[in-house]
Amino acid sequence: MLASPHDDIQYALDDLQLFDTWKTRETDFIYPLFTSISKNKSDRIMTRDIIIQEIDTCTRKIILKQKHGWNVSVESQIKKMAHDLNIVDRLPLLLPIQGSGDNKQYIRFVLPK
Repeated sequence: MLASPHDDIQYALDDLQLFDTWKTRETDFIYPLFTSISKNKSDRIMTRDIIIQEIDTCTRKIILKQKHGWNVSVESQIKKMAHDLNIVDRLPLLLPIQGSGDNKQYIRFVLPK
């Protein structure tokens, strides 16, 4: 994560295309850090939206919307793979690890000073 308050330096960093665009030139920036504590791999099937609303000069309202993407299609893919690998008997253990269980996480936001 790298950013600069100086437009010319930020433009140069953006042109490198090495970093996610987490600081835009038009609005505030925020960098969310998600730490999974659910003992599964459900992060790969999560979708997230972050909205920053300016309340006043120093106050922002941050809205984070998350959706857990586990569905019949994902479950079918995992069941097919388990069948292909001849480990169908392990499905009761594998499905929760692969994301059928709840996604539990800590979320921290990195903000500018």
